[in-house]
Amino acid sequence: MPCTTQRKLIALSFSALLVACGSEDSALSNNPGTNTPVNPQETAQCNEQSWFAGVTEICNGVLVYRDYVYDDYGADTGLLSPSPALLNLASRGGQLGNPLANTPGLLSPTAGDSRYPAGAESTADLVELRLSKQGNTYTATFELNALYDAGQTIAAIAIDTDNNPDTGSETLLGLTVQGADTVVQFNNGNVDTNIISGTFSSPTSNTFKIWAVTAQSSGEVMNVAFRGPNEEAGAEGTVPSQALPGKGNWWEDKQAAALGAGDISQFFAIVDIRKMNSGTTETAKVDAGFKQRVYTSKYTAPNSTGEGMVLQAEASSPENDSMFCGQYFHFVGKYQPMAFTFQKMVILTTNAACK
Repeated sequence: MPCTTQRKLIALSFSALLVACGSEDSALSNNPGTNTPVNPQETAQCNEQSWFAGVTEICNGVLVYRDYVYDDYGADTGLLSPSPALLNLASRGGQLGNPLANTPGLLSPTAGDSRYPAGAESTADLVELRLSKQGNTYTATFELNALYDAGQTIAAIAIDTDNNPDTGSETLLGLTVQGADTVVQFNNGNVDTNIISGTFSSPTSNTFKIWAVTAQSSGEVMNVAFRGPNEEAGAEGTVPSQALPGKGNWWEDKQAAALGAGDISQFFAIVDIRKMNSGTTETAKVDAGFKQRVYTSKYTAPNSTGEGMVLQAEASSPENDSMFCGQYFHFVGKYQPMAFTFQKMVILTTNAACK
């Protein structure tokens, strides 16, 4: 009996619909814009404590951006850099006591070359930015990975009030933001909640564009918001990528390049006042690729600051205290980064019919 075979090639691309907004309270609440009840199921969807980094969503009329964590290394200044070292290869090995380090390990390079004063690590590491509307006023709420002093971090926003790149000439802490005509800065943080917040007047147009950054008190920008879920961590285990500038392991390659060029115009969000007023919810879609997912733990590392990163950490046990193969708790706070790869998969199916 001869057989005929039919083959179908099916290409699948894994994607994720991510909802990562809101608090842990799933009780019935009201839309902030209309004061109408929110669907309980919709409210529950806004309570996720784990997210794909870089997403921007609207959740019950509140714009929410969730950032990458431990990506706050500022500008890439090239192979030869006065900050933090003449050679950016010398900016590693914090665990070994290197005073020029901005990262703990020897094989965990950063694309950006900025560093904090000792003991201030992660204080300009943006975790989340929320933008909510109350009448004719907006409230911007920045959550940081760590904050030890109320005035040690600047949170700043630039606004293109008419969403026209050909008007406006404001800069954001010295950075080009094409079309911006208003800039607001906030620097009075709450060290108990790691939050910096402030308000600004609502633009008159229905849509406007915003940029946002966090910086050290000196004005040195460390982190840029609204970078999307396709940031890059291009440093591989090979010698060229480990040695050359502009590639790191912390999902900040594009950020470092933009800060190095002094222009972050590409990293923005569009705010639609009508969606804010109506209490709209729009979730983010994350396509295939190499992604960071942030996990919120119920625990922090013992014998630590309990927030952010420390360059020198205690070993997890005496047996794991080793220069080359040791195990240390450097990310001591509740936010933990994880790497995920979503790949396209090809499935070959065969349907055979014998006669």
